[in-house]
Amino acid sequence: MSDGIGKSKKMNNGNASYDKLLTMWRDEKKKVEELKKNIELVREDGQAEIMRRDQDISRLEKINKEHQDLNGKLQLEITRLQGGL
Repeated sequence: MSDGIGKSKKMNNGNASYDKLLTMWRDEKKKVEELKKNIELVREDGQAEIMRRDQDISRLEKINKEHQDLNGKLQLEITRLQGGL
């Protein structure tokens, strides 16, 4: 009889170990799924930020071009006025 009881305890210990490992695996799997979701959110935020920066760069390049054109016209006007003196 003692053999049967010993085997039963070993099986129960084995089942407990299996259950613990299964629980740990499930917990890790949940963490991985959450991290995957977070990666997608960060990627979307990053893409939105890149688009905003690209728009800002385009806007600033346009302003820079307008200022360069205006500066050139003003330089011509200054030269014309100085020549008239």
